[in-house]
Amino acid sequence: MKKQILIDLLDSQKTLTKKTTRKDIISLVRDMVAYHIKDNAEVNGISPTRTGAGVNLGEVVEVIAKSLFRNKLEKSGSDKHYDLIAKGEKVEVKFSTSDAYAHPINQNEKVDYYLIITYSKKLGGMVFKVPFASRNEIDTNNQSRITINQKQKFYDRQLTQKVFAF
Repeated sequence: MKKQILIDLLDSQKTLTKKTTRKDIISLVRDMVAYHIKDNAEVNGISPTRTGAGVNLGEVVEVIAKSLFRNKLEKSGSDKHYDLIAKGEKVEVKFSTSDAYAHPINQNEKVDYYLIITYSKKLGGMVFKVPFASRNEIDTNNQSRITINQKQKFYDRQLTQKVFAF
């Protein structure tokens, strides 16, 4: 789909959402798309929500991260075992918010590091870069979902400024 169609879908998703926090998160992702993805760019592989009334925000953020590292703008296939390549390194991208924690890490996949992009209204946007060897230090809840409260030692100021530059 074209960038403008994705933006229109996100606008519609925001309108149909009743929860204020969720509306804020959808607006954030929409603004990230508008800022980071080039006009008329083709974005592929984004899944619809379960209701079909919007798109999977985690997948959209993965594509946004891909645009930062000049990767192809598409959701990676499950056969790839990583989301993007950054300076020759395999990276898994996770998007966690105060409204919906990121899916658990697949312990069988080998990547060089995890890029955990988090957002909460209170803390704002932050990016954490966690080396593969430190994956057991990633903060998770009792369902193994990745929380927004990651260790400060993994905080990446430069990537945070880049991702949340708009």
